[in-house]
Amino acid sequence: MKIIYNPIFGNELLQIVNRIAKDKPNASVKFALELEESILNIPIFPFKYKPSSYFDDKNVRDITYKNIQ
Repeated sequence: MKIIYNPIFGNELLQIVNRIAKDKPNASVKFALELEESILNIPIFPFKYKPSSYFDDKNVRDITYKNIQ
């Protein structure tokens, strides 16, 4: 299994983390670390997350964070 980080993902993640950090700096770090851990666990648990609702490919998965997609 191959995890692909594209520039759009990186830019959007940085914007999200920065926005969270404005109000809750510790929460932004926690969010980033937990998301990274979830991504790194995908090869170990490839079917933990549901197939993506954004792509017509059953191999693409959506990761949710505290019930937020």
